[in-house]
Amino acid sequence: MRALHAVLFAAIVTFAGVTPAVVAPASVATDASLDRVGAWQAPANATDLDDAADVRSAIDDGSLSRATGVDNEDTLVLGIEIRGFAGAVSDANGSNTTDRVLSALSEHGNLVVLQTNPGASQRPAHVHVLDGRGVRAFADAANDTYYVVMDLDEVRATRGEDGDEVDLTRSPYSFIVRAELAADSPLTEERQRAVTSVEPRSASVETAPDGRVHVQPSSNLTLSGTTNVGSGWPVTVVLAGDDDPDTATDESFESTRQATVEPPEEDEFHYEGTYDATFDEGAVPVAAENVTVDVRFDGDSLLDEPIPVEVADRRASVAISGEGEDGQFTGVTVNTSLSAGGFLVLHEESMDGPVVGHTEYLDPGEHTVSAYVSEPTDADEVVVVAHRDANHNEWFDGPDVDPAYAGDDPDDAITLAPTQSPTTTESETASSRTDTTSSPTDAPSSSATTPGFGAVAAILGLLVALAVFGRR
Repeated sequence: MRALHAVLFAAIVTFAGVTPAVVAPASVATDASLDRVGAWQAPANATDLDDAADVRSAIDDGSLSRATGVDNEDTLVLGIEIRGFAGAVSDANGSNTTDRVLSALSEHGNLVVLQTNPGASQRPAHVHVLDGRGVRAFADAANDTYYVVMDLDEVRATRGEDGDEVDLTRSPYSFIVRAELAADSPLTEERQRAVTSVEPRSASVETAPDGRVHVQPSSNLTLSGTTNVGSGWPVTVVLAGDDDPDTATDESFESTRQATVEPPEEDEFHYEGTYDATFDEGAVPVAAENVTVDVRFDGDSLLDEPIPVEVADRRASVAISGEGEDGQFTGVTVNTSLSAGGFLVLHEESMDGPVVGHTEYLDPGEHTVSAYVSEPTDADEVVVVAHRDANHNEWFDGPDVDPAYAGDDPDDAITLAPTQSPTTTESETASSRTDTTSSPTDAPSSSATTPGFGAVAAILGLLVALAVFGRR
């Protein structure tokens, strides 16, 4: 009677138009994750690879090296990490591990190897990995890794995906490798892919138009870029700098962050992934010199040379609020803000001109001070420049020892004619470990208050009395 009830129930469900659910085999996971794909190479017959343990050992001892370009008789090994894929391999058709791994990859996704350096007017060679010719596959289920070993002199390749079969005669070959889990696979709810390349490894770092990375010490620093090492693989981002010999402390440093390469978002066949590495606020000592960024993989740099970093650590502003005489000394009253302390120094004609006066040491912060011309001068103009106390002795030792805060070209500053009433000009900029020059800016009317000009310098047109004094 129980069997009859079961038959009747099945019939009712069928005639009611309800389709019974198709249940995947219990061994097939529904939350598989394609983490990454890697590529290694070895000269033909240089190593015996008979199982996954042999491949792991060859990678560990260097017999298999990261693939950077292969010859037609080399062995190319792909390592695909897919969590939750063991059940699919176990249930796949095939009489051996190679057949089952390739069948599972074909059923649930794809594995594409495409040449990136074809000859002139040639379509790239498409290597047909999944048809099994010249291919062996090993399962390392305990580590969720599946190795595909390709003997390049035996694999089948065509011009384009379905073109005429060709021999791989151009070497060294560069390839792009893409592993996929399809969106309609019961293993996943969305399409997944991982990419890598068989060519020299490289990376880039996002920079400003001047080719530098700009750092604000008061904020976290996120460094971003692209690389072809393969999605899912970790790169090491290194931020380093040298000691400032003019300080009593050692500012040299090296900070590192690991960043996982993300696959490209575009649906096109693109193989450069992206990375982001974030350093905490204050990661760069403000006095460190020659600060650079490097990106490394397997201990080797991926850049042609480290990228320079401009540290926006010291700021100064100069605002002329008046000019006049104090006995025989002609000078100027200045509102200033010095983030690292220092001096206001009077230069003839330009920021690099001879020094004709300076203030005493000013602590970090805001000040209203008078700076006087204390040396004879024939100059018609004097530039007020903020200098830092580089050797921390609170004594101005000259511009070679106590350099100026980095700032704008003094041509951008305001010139005060002798007959004009006092005019205020103010500007601010971030200094750096390297010299910078702002874009030229048209000088506004001298009767206006003008923020945004020469951050650390303002030009003072001397009074007639100064010219007389300078010629005595």
